[in-house]
Amino acid sequence: MRDRVVLKTVSVSLPFDIGSMSWNTDPTERKAAWSLYVELVTRIAV
Repeated sequence: MRDRVVLKTVSVSLPFDIGSMSWNTDPTERKAAWSLYVELVTRIAV
C-alpha cells in the first residue's frame, strides 16, 4: 500500500512580480478539487 500525501498549503505566484497567493486547504476543498479534476479528465477522454 502506498503512503498518502496530503497538501497542507498551496502557493501560486504570477510572473513579473504581479502577485502571489497561498492558502491552507481543508478536507472539503481537497474533495471538491478532486471531483473537479475527475470530471475534467473524464470529459476530455471521451
